[in-house]
Amino acid sequence: MKARGRGVRAAALVAATVIGCASPAPPAPGPALSPARPAAGPEKSDPERERARERERSAFEPAVRDARDLIDADEPALAVERLETALRSNPSPQVRPELLALLKEAREAEIAESWLSVEIVAERGAVTIGDRIDLRVRLRNRRDEPLVVPADASGAGGAVPSGVEVSAARVFLRVAYREIDHLGSIVDSEWETIVELDGDVALDPRATASLPVSIDTGEARFRPSRAVFRRVAVTGTFRPVAFAAPGAATFSPVEFGPLTIDVFPAGYSRFESAPADRLAESLRAAAVEPRFLPHVLFGAIALSRRDPEACAAALEAALADAGPELAPTVRGSLDLVRRGLLGGPPPDARRGASRPRADLPDEKEPETEPR
Repeated sequence: MKARGRGVRAAALVAATVIGCASPAPPAPGPALSPARPAAGPEKSDPERERARERERSAFEPAVRDARDLIDADEPALAVERLETALRSNPSPQVRPELLALLKEAREAEIAESWLSVEIVAERGAVTIGDRIDLRVRLRNRRDEPLVVPADASGAGGAVPSGVEVSAARVFLRVAYREIDHLGSIVDSEWETIVELDGDVALDPRATASLPVSIDTGEARFRPSRAVFRRVAVTGTFRPVAFAAPGAATFSPVEFGPLTIDVFPAGYSRFESAPADRLAESLRAAAVEPRFLPHVLFGAIALSRRDPEACAAALEAALADAGPELAPTVRGSLDLVRRGLLGGPPPDARRGASRPRADLPDEKEPETEPR
């Protein structure tokens, strides 16, 4: 199946958007805290007002509970009706925001259930530093009839619902980036990039279309020369102009993600073979030569994903005899394992619980690749 209409812009969808090259740099740290203002005296409580607020909260609590239960039961349309009825009762400013937030969630769930769902998938769940992370933002028609996603208001053919002010369909991708070194230090940053559609995407019933995106891990912001463990988590929002089906149209942003991808230094794959032996070798080598200290971290990553209890025990035993150069690395790696920050569960997690995979199984449904 093929996307019809004017097609998607080559720079954004055919050649693939490169995150980092086309996105702004991470925001600079915020300003220092301003001097504290003199503390105001405690606000005097009004018992009668508090009782009135509590009565109102109690009055709307069934609507919130029912809506939440309906969303969890995959009945978002009924949740929308329940919340809209509650909002017509003119709730106070103290209660209204909670109802509106839940209504937004219900409407987005309704769109994903009965119109269009969006997910992001990766070709691989782990890559080597310097490689590109190849991703696809997948749009899936949830209807038994054709669906058109207009690129902009001019191409919607009058299908844009009233009140919609979005001028062009866009995918907003948010990238959360983390570096962890062998001492257990963690550095986090994030940035955003935008993928635009330059042509309408037409989907046959139950079909999909994929928008390719790539992240270049060889870019300077990844600091490729450092021997550290990196993790990239991608979330996003698809903001369409409209979804148009025969005789019907609607609009709603659709959230998707997160998807996580691990980024390892060149040569990490050898730690995956017999990880207990590789960790033991790394500990012995690092005790003699400090340049092997990062290898302790990579050995801990490989073993903790197979057997976190065995990994923690090995590091605890090594810590007892570690010298002043090795001890901080062993201690830092042990702390990361105990906190479950290396990709595996913490040692005290119940056995048998599977770890979510970053790579998703192949889809059996037909897929449309925009051209």
